[in-house]
Amino acid sequence: MTVVFTELYGVKVFTNVGLWPYSDEGSMRIWNGTVRLDATKAAADHTYKVRCSCHKEHLRHFRSTHGTGQVKSGEFKHLSIKVPEPAINTAIMTIWIDDLDTDLNLYMLEGAKELYFGPNETGNDLAEIVLIRLSEKLRSEFGVKNEETG
Repeated sequence: MTVVFTELYGVKVFTNVGLWPYSDEGSMRIWNGTVRLDATKAAADHTYKVRCSCHKEHLRHFRSTHGTGQVKSGEFKHLSIKVPEPAINTAIMTIWIDDLDTDLNLYMLEGAKELYFGPNETGNDLAEIVLIRLSEKLRSEFGVKNEETG
């Protein structure tokens, strides 16, 4: 996905929001991403709001750090969002800068589906989990059997 942004009142809003798996909350997998606001060239301070429109059942799983606030001139701000997996392709996320709005494009980052944060994982470190999943994938692709199970 290419870097795409919309400029509202001198604030660049990066509209492509790539998501990584965050956790497995019961039956619904939660994904994490970052909305970036670049006001380094803005002439003044501006207010912002992040809003989501989706199925009511999924809405209760959405989370956003600093869903409303102010972005100051010369500032670069990161807003973290957590999205339930079923809503990634159907949710309409909108960010308002003062009185203008633009929609955000949510998508799963390439290769992110290979990661799984569940109760059966042995590692606590993200790098270790990635290595475990990639080695399992390579073993299955090349027909290598697990030495412990034969």
